[in-house]
Amino acid sequence: MSSKPWHAEHSIPPEVAQRLIDRRFSDLAPSRAEPLAEGWDNRALLINGTHVFRFPRRAMAIPLIEAEIRLLPEINRLIVPPVPIPDLTHTAPADPSEAEFPYPFAGYPMLPGTPLYRGRPSDEERARFASQFGAFLGALHAIPVERLEGVRLPFDEFERLDLAARLAQARTRLAEARESFGVAIDP
Repeated sequence: MSSKPWHAEHSIPPEVAQRLIDRRFSDLAPSRAEPLAEGWDNRALLINGTHVFRFPRRAMAIPLIEAEIRLLPEINRLIVPPVPIPDLTHTAPADPSEAEFPYPFAGYPMLPGTPLYRGRPSDEERARFASQFGAFLGALHAIPVERLEGVRLPFDEFERLDLAARLAQARTRLAEARESFGVAIDP
């Protein structure tokens, strides 16, 4: 495990993902994996050019992907969103007997379109995206919480909604960045 919070604790090279997917999902075998995106918590790989699979990169992301696996089918059942929501078609629970990657992961057919970060949208396009995003959030937040109680909503154990805790954490990380990279960053 790395002492740097931005380094992955769990690596998932494309060849390992291919073996895992081939073993667990015969409908995708033989699979071909190519890197798609990597974030703080997850790595996304494009499988066979048709499916996106997400793999947790760190221990703290495991409960989040497990919650997503439980919640996403319910959300898809409860709302008709103004924009597409991934429809999980392949879910792999944690498997302690799997030596290469014993953690949960999930996949879905790739959604149509171009990621926003790859284009340079005009102001008009941004306004349309903002309107669609607002409508999506409105539909998502209109779901009565009691309709999701059976899927065990996750508790905010990482204090993502605690602004005082997030501010203290941000100041610590800024100090670490200043020290590690010699960057002058003011809090």
